[in-house]
Amino acid sequence: MKYQAPENCPGISVGGEQFNVDDNGQITVPDGGNYGELLAPHGFTPVPPTNEEVQESIKKAAAEAGSGEGQDQVIKKPSDGLTAAQLKDELTSKGIEFAGNASKADLAALLDAAPAAEAGSGEGQQG
Repeated sequence: MKYQAPENCPGISVGGEQFNVDDNGQITVPDGGNYGELLAPHGFTPVPPTNEEVQESIKKAAAEAGSGEGQDQVIKKPSDGLTAAQLKDELTSKGIEFAGNASKADLAALLDAAPAAEAGSGEGQQG
């Protein structure tokens, strides 16, 4: 997961692990965990994954599942058929933070990139 760092921030240490800001002003942390809760108070905001990153994640999950067939199949996304309000509800229930003015596409990308069984705190940032 990527997070946008506050201006002039070179990096942050979380749980003893150092995450340095890249040329785009972002850090990349491992999926899962409670990084959002730990980074938000310091001004870090989640960066929605690109479509390419989402597709790569789907292919990787299919390959790890052992089928190998999912790499060429269309897999239904968790966001398919949801309204913007439903997307916000789902993100909030998973404890995934998002900007209050995020577009429906950005909300969908966040939900689609979220681990399926992630247990969240139920606290979404909506404003």
